[in-house]
Amino acid sequence: CPQIGFIMESGHEGRGCTSMCTKHVAKTITHHPFKFLGITAAVILLITIAGAIMGSFNMSESSNYDWVIPSGRASENQESLELAEGLATQGEVVTRGDTDSEAAM
Repeated sequence: CPQIGFIMESGHEGRGCTSMCTKHVAKTITHHPFKFLGITAAVILLITIAGAIMGSFNMSESSNYDWVIPSGRASENQESLELAEGLATQGEVVTRGDTDSEAAM
């Protein structure tokens, strides 16, 4: 509390400074919610601007540890082929080169 001597002398009545400050802050917030919202938004905005100025939001350099998520037709075909080959080893899929299944038809 900035006025700890004044509070101790008047109306403090044995309660700690922390409880008095907490009570005062809670009362201010409940009686002036838009003022509190505005101050909070301003602080968050200032922190964001400071981070942007310092370069905290820049992208990192590319490395071998980056994830590449392909979404083209070639990657879909490759994924389908790998899935089909995996299921073919379990005997659940007929593939083009499978002569045993052609003879059974």
